[in-house]
Amino acid sequence: MKRYVKIGSWLFFVIFILSLITCSEKLSPQPCPEQTKNVLIEDFETQTFRNWIATGDAFGQYPYLVPTQTLREWGNVGFEGNYMISSYVNGDKGTGTLTSPVFTINRKYLNFLISGGFEDVYVALIIDGEEIFREAGLKTRKMSWVSKDVSAYMGQKAQIRIIDNSTSGWGFVDADYFCLSDNPIGVIKRKSIKIEKKYLNLPVAYYIDAEQVNIFCNSNKVYEFDIRISSRPDYWVYLDCEQWYGQTIDLEISSNPLHSEANVAAAAIDLIYQSDEPAEKDLFYTEPYRPYYHYTVARAWLTDVCGIFYYNGKWHLQYQRNPFGIDWGNMHWGHAVSDDLLHWQELDNSILPDSLGPIFAGMSVIDDQNLLGLQQDAEHTIVSFYTAAGGFSNMSKGKKHTQCIAYSTDGGYNWKKYANNPVLEEVCTENRDPHVFWDNEHQQWIMVLFLLGNSYGFFQSQDLVNWQLISTYTLPGEFECPDFYKIPVTGSSEYKWVFSGVHGYYQVGQWNGRNFIPETNVKDLDFGAMTFVPRTFGNVPDCRIIQIWNTGEQFGYIPFRNQMTFPRELELRKKGDDYILYSLPVREINQLHSTEYQFGNLPVSHSVPSSACHLKVQFAVADATGKISLSMNNMLFQYDIGKQNLIIANNGSVVHDLSIALENGLLTLELLSDIGFMELFLNSGEIVGTLFQPVNMGSISININASDGNVLLNDCRIYEMKNIWRDK
Repeated sequence: MKRYVKIGSWLFFVIFILSLITCSEKLSPQPCPEQTKNVLIEDFETQTFRNWIATGDAFGQYPYLVPTQTLREWGNVGFEGNYMISSYVNGDKGTGTLTSPVFTINRKYLNFLISGGFEDVYVALIIDGEEIFREAGLKTRKMSWVSKDVSAYMGQKAQIRIIDNSTSGWGFVDADYFCLSDNPIGVIKRKSIKIEKKYLNLPVAYYIDAEQVNIFCNSNKVYEFDIRISSRPDYWVYLDCEQWYGQTIDLEISSNPLHSEANVAAAAIDLIYQSDEPAEKDLFYTEPYRPYYHYTVARAWLTDVCGIFYYNGKWHLQYQRNPFGIDWGNMHWGHAVSDDLLHWQELDNSILPDSLGPIFAGMSVIDDQNLLGLQQDAEHTIVSFYTAAGGFSNMSKGKKHTQCIAYSTDGGYNWKKYANNPVLEEVCTENRDPHVFWDNEHQQWIMVLFLLGNSYGFFQSQDLVNWQLISTYTLPGEFECPDFYKIPVTGSSEYKWVFSGVHGYYQVGQWNGRNFIPETNVKDLDFGAMTFVPRTFGNVPDCRIIQIWNTGEQFGYIPFRNQMTFPRELELRKKGDDYILYSLPVREINQLHSTEYQFGNLPVSHSVPSSACHLKVQFAVADATGKISLSMNNMLFQYDIGKQNLIIANNGSVVHDLSIALENGLLTLELLSDIGFMELFLNSGEIVGTLFQPVNMGSISININASDGNVLLNDCRIYEMKNIWRDK
């Protein structure tokens, strides 16, 4: 019986391939039967421009095309065959045109693949010397299909012109596979669904190309996202459909027919179903690689920290995320709340993309003066400022990066878009990531916005809606995601201001209401390469400065990606004439300690029967010789007392070599170890780093020793950590 099944499968495959050949010269759209042949204009597989005419230097040395290896080094994906057209040959600086021979429009649709930028770089259809339409990319190197209805020009002579008039960032255009067809290119499947339950569950695979899903309501496109959708899923994600409850939506899967499993993706439409709870909810937070006590999302991708604040006894943690896969993209704001900074409840996404663009990073503030006039009852309006990243989605194609508002009138649980968005139009290309705060001393609202290069702008407002640029500031080595806050200097009545960027580089200085005046060199909050976007919570009681970052991971293919650092409390200390930020895990961490192990003498050799622990150790050094060693499974920390430097090795390979001076003859080291990564705090938090470590699913072996007897172990405490998802 199995033999006949195999023969049948092969026959089906052969028939399918033959149907593609008979329906199209090179490529068949779906559906194929009862369709005339597609007309291939150009696929560029001859390795030359052939009889296309080039001007300028944008498209390289005529007539040869860029080889596949170079295209892939540039990051191009999704082109057909081995060659395509790219105006990136001379980088962004090249300009010029490439024009096709004349052809006759004899099919309803003109189809092609495109990627690249969208400002002054595009593909145009030319008839009688006039541009009939322009089509640009989405600031990505991933090729996307375009199908333009040209039926109004049936029988007319036309040309295709690829144009690069830009020398700025993303100043290039990629194009491939021009053909005419009777139907749009793409395997398109549609399904009408009356929304009667909260969630729509979508099947996802790891090893399949991403396709686009579009949602229409009353014939209007209201939502779109890319997803590795598959009829052979590895896991499931979910879409909150509460906004369409009681309505009928049309869900469309638009697949790229060049993808090897386009039909597998399209067939997934039959697996999509509604439910009151997300699919696989019983598996959430039980996966083998789930960190014990660092925040992770139940499913899909987590990235930049956004809009974090304290209100009415709750810590609100918002962040950029892709709800539909473990890749960057489809940027929403995710949302979680906590009573104790330890245990988190993930809520539905707070801010969703719209026609202005995907949702990039920002900040939330409390409108306790009711400036927006939106307050209901006793709850203050909470206002989230974010960047609408125009041009990074089909729905926002050709639009700019603008600054927008979403607000909550119920304490931060449900969010609406401000009716008059955007509140700040584009200042410069791709300006983004607004950080907003109330400047009490100068009685004004301030927005800090990333502009270009290493530059940020300060904007002033009295009403949260109208903003005026008042100054700029440059932070060397930094870009994106500013954080700016006032902090007391420990042991004095003095206050300073701290400015940091996406990598955690910071300067300490003064704020005079218009300008930030740095007083220190640039320093690093976290020397690890895997931490990004440090942000401080707003509206925190007791004047505490609480900060959290997002970090990467190295677990491979699992249904969630990335996590937050453990919340850290900041303290600014004056050291001589310098100011230094210290950070340590928030004191609430003590509530997660399970079994405690305490040691008073060297050597220490201990095994913790868990995959997560918290270690605190202090050494007293009596002489300037010898070495101190601490190993935790495959991670080694070795301090050379004479050289005053710390070597960190992962599986025998040195990953960091740090200069660390003893403080009054003492060396303190604190480690937060969780599955796949750890956070290191040295000298009471003066030096901090987040590190990868080999994934450990068993017990943790800890060994501590010194090469000379002049090192004393003042204190050593090891805590087995509770699991925040299971040990509540």
